[in-house]
Amino acid sequence: MAQEAAFALNDGTPEHLPELSAAGVTELVVVGTPPPTPQAAATWVAQLARTWIRPEG
Repeated sequence: MAQEAAFALNDGTPEHLPELSAAGVTELVVVGTPPPTPQAAATWVAQLARTWIRPEG
């Protein structure tokens, strides 16, 4: 039987990823409230991507 665990982080950063991986975390969901306007939301999503997604290579 496969086991799954859920974690909630306050103020998590990409620097926590190695420790989370070592603890067996294979999936991370970043939760936040987007800004109210479409343009501000697009900027917010782009910033999330720059923060959390590491370029390959």
